[in-house]
Amino acid sequence: MTGYAVSYYLLAEMILEHRLEVPKLRAIITTSEKLTPAMRVVMERAYRTRIYEEYSTVESALFASECAHGRLHLSPDVAVVEILRPDGTPCEAGEPGEVVATPLNREYQLFVRYRLGDVAAWDAEPCPCGSSMPVIREVLGRLEDVVIGPDGRRLVRFHGIFVDQPHIREGQIIQERLDLIRVKVVPAAGFGEADVADVIGRVQNRLGASVTVRVEAVERIPRSSRGKFQAVVSRLG
Repeated sequence: MTGYAVSYYLLAEMILEHRLEVPKLRAIITTSEKLTPAMRVVMERAYRTRIYEEYSTVESALFASECAHGRLHLSPDVAVVEILRPDGTPCEAGEPGEVVATPLNREYQLFVRYRLGDVAAWDAEPCPCGSSMPVIREVLGRLEDVVIGPDGRRLVRFHGIFVDQPHIREGQIIQERLDLIRVKVVPAAGFGEADVADVIGRVQNRLGASVTVRVEAVERIPRSSRGKFQAVVSRLG
């Protein structure tokens, strides 16, 4: 099976809690979000198989995959990848820095030294698997908050509510309470009350009509020091 790391982690917790039987699996491959050591332990107990991590981006800017020895190998045929200090100089092995990629597999919308907003570090140790592909020691960040419904359900990748919203340039979900969601949107041309109602409807379809949804139009969503904004924010603690 392959899918979002947090989704499969939450499913694993439910499997263990209810002592559910799991069909025999050859492997689990996680994508999109960072797979933490704690998540890996829970998932291996639940699925009773090996967990492999992939590292990529929605823009197909790079690709790395975990080998049988647990090392994350970068595919150099996909992109030229650099890990840089704030002054733009290359990091030494083991030194965390900003990931910058120049994809080689795109025929349009070319990216040159594209700043992903991720932080990672090279691993200089050769891998026992024998592959000569570069090894990334660790990708930092990429942990996304989970939205919790009044009935206890937990939802990941909640910013998917903005798919097919032509009048919204950017959006951010903020869960203030179990029954209160704030949605910040940077409006595009044509944004109006129908779009506000659509956003409210999408949130309530997922969480229930008892949840209050406040939509706020803003000029800009604040960025982190790495140039990205957090798509989903939970203030539940």
